[in-house]
Parts: sequence; structure tokens; C-alpha cells
Amino acid sequence: MPQEEDFGYVSLEAQFFGCPVIAYGKGGTTETIIPNKTGIFFMAQDAMSLKQALEKYDKIKQVLKQNLKEMGIKGFDKYALDNFKNNFINQLTPISSNY
Repeated sequence: MPQEEDFGYVSLEAQFFGCPVIAYGKGGTTETIIPNKTGIFFMAQDAMSLKQALEKYDKIKQVLKQNLKEMGIKGFDKYALDNFKNNFINQLTPISSNY
């Protein structure tokens, strides 16, 4: 994922299906990928940074895949509509009680 995404839906869906993600380390992907557990970030948008991320992936891909078996659906569930709505309401409730 070479560009900065507002929210990491593509990476979230990939993780749900057990696919580790290599993504640019800015934007929404930083909310959905756990570094070195469910994916790898490259921090510069250049060939060297991407090459380093791919080399790192090659070294830890089995660990990433195992983590995703355990964490992929849990991570996806966090952003399921009902859970997202409830978390949002829980964040607003203390604020709204001040008014």
C-alpha cells in the first residue's frame, strides 16, 4: 500500500483473511496494523524502504501468519459497525455529560 490512506479498510480486510500487510507507515493503516505482529510498515516512499520492508517480511512471515490466525478476526471485529458505534458512543458519553 504505497499511499497514505484515511482509514485502513484494505489492510483490515487483508488481515481478516490472514494476509500480512506491508504498508506505508502513515495514515489509517497505523490504526489497523500492529507493527511486526500483523504487518510491516515502510516509512519512506522509496524503493530502498520498500526493499527493507520486503526483506523483513521474508524473515518474519511465519510469525506474522501465525499472529494473524489469532488476531486477524479480533482486529476486524473491533471495527465492525456495532462495535464501532458502541465505542464511539462510549467516548462521547463522558463529554456530553459536561453540557
